[in-house]
Amino acid sequence: MAPPCFHHVPHDLAGRRHLEDDAYTLCVLMGQRTTRDAISEAEFCLGWARSVVPAAVVRSRDGGNSAS
Repeated sequence: MAPPCFHHVPHDLAGRRHLEDDAYTLCVLMGQRTTRDAISEAEFCLGWARSVVPAAVVRSRDGGNSAS
């Protein structure tokens, strides 16, 4: 299944609510006050994790395992 496209979200109240919930959750998880800062922090953390464990096994979208 392809990831959802959010270009229509301003007109789709349920989609917008879902996107806002995800943004809020990311802010809480990253300890940041804005979505932009939370995304930046998450990208930093992902980069750090990849540098520490470059051959980590990650779960792919289809549920199988693959090396990153």
